Amino acid sequence: MKPPRRWPWWTWARRTTAAAFLTLLVLGVRSDYHWLVGSTTSTRLFGVVPFADPLAALEVMIASRSLTGTLVLGAALLMLLAVLLGPVFCGWVCPLGFLLDLNASLRRRVAVKLVLKSRWKMPAWTLPRVTRALVLGAVVGFALVGRYPAFQTLSPINLVVWTLQWGVTSAALFLVVLAIVEWVAPRLWCRSLCPLGGWLALLGQWARLRIGIRRELAGRAPCHRCTLHCPMGIRVMEDHSLAGKPAVDDPDCTRCGSCLEVCGQGVLHWQWGSGPRNHESSPDAQHSDGNSSETKHLSGRNPHGDRPGTVDVGTSEEVAGRSRQASRPPAG
Repeated sequence: MKPPRRWPWWTWARRTTAAAFLTLLVLGVRSDYHWLVGSTTSTRLFGVVPFADPLAALEVMIASRSLTGTLVLGAALLMLLAVLLGPVFCGWVCPLGFLLDLNASLRRRVAVKLVLKSRWKMPAWTLPRVTRALVLGAVVGFALVGRYPAFQTLSPINLVVWTLQWGVTSAALFLVVLAIVEWVAPRLWCRSLCPLGGWLALLGQWARLRIGIRRELAGRAPCHRCTLHCPMGIRVMEDHSLAGKPAVDDPDCTRCGSCLEVCGQGVLHWQWGSGPRNHESSPDAQHSDGNSSETKHLSGRNPHGDRPGTVDVGTSEEVAGRSRQASRPPAG
């Protein structure tokens, strides 16, 4: 039976906050606008509260071999946010993430139609996730050796704002190319290349805000929709829910809420803290262990490419196509 359609509250909430932030940045070039003045690297709220891109601040301080109080304070505020809440900037604020989310939504709609009409599956290439750590190391290393914050002149996040502020043709062209590439390599930038996302994930790997798991419900309906809809490619069901964990502890989780929207069993919920640590001996964990054979049986091809042992249930487009076909009345 086709699952009931649910309104994507969290999708529209995070798109609203990201669009609002992008609007404030674009308006920042106006002389009569004083709410958020500055750039994507460093800005001030109402001309008083400083905010700074944590990676940009790190680059500038390493390249200049000096510390600036305002830059340190502005970066510290956002770093503290990442430490407490995780890389929420990526899921809720990032201007580039906002545009790539819209791009991915369009790709998903087209892919579903292709599956329904021709059974042709769109490619979904990936890069190893370690690539993002290597890019982060290269950015920091260049600032140390070359004494220049190179990424700030190349960052696609900055290019989004520059395109809207000044109409920079080269920046717009790069963004178009990136959007096209992500039709064959979904969320390539966010998952495997963005050094800012890698830095925030590193800071927020012990964050208190988590996607909690109700282990008494986990595994009863292994639909894997949470895994298939995660924009970061996290195996929510396989590595967390079926594994008996009390919460999703993957540092790449941006707390975007996509998995919450598609979970029709009430397994996932917002949670403050990682949950009980002695889950190995809890009744719920024993229930999960009892289903270990089921978990092993479900192991197979990874729909996201770089995490071993996931289920072979197809891409989200295939699942959506099958569910729509199943809901159609028989011919004649």
